[in-house]
Amino acid sequence: TQNDRMVKTPEWTANLGFSYTIPIANDGGVTVGGSVAYRSSVVNELTNEPSLIQKGYALLDAFIQYSEPQDRWSVTVFGNNLSDERYMTNGLTSLGSFGNVIANFGPPREWGVKLQIKM
Repeated sequence: TQNDRMVKTPEWTANLGFSYTIPIANDGGVTVGGSVAYRSSVVNELTNEPSLIQKGYALLDAFIQYSEPQDRWSVTVFGNNLSDERYMTNGLTSLGSFGNVIANFGPPREWGVKLQIKM
């Protein structure tokens, strides 16, 4: 019908990111950065099942990285989905035949440390 929405088609998406490197005299540098990504509401399957409509949400990520002077290695501490947003990435309904609705969700808040070595 005319009121049906296209699957996984948000009206709006927006991304904003930054990084800033602070040189440390003869000791490499420290880079801080982050990003925010916004996505307006989407339907996750063809029948526009209300329980599978994902409301708009934003994801916030950040990092801090130290790189040694010759840039041969770096260590990064990072966080993804810092606000611990719960959001659907996929959905399926079989209400007519089996009477169930299934949804998959994106990862929760994540923290980590990454060591990168260039050879």
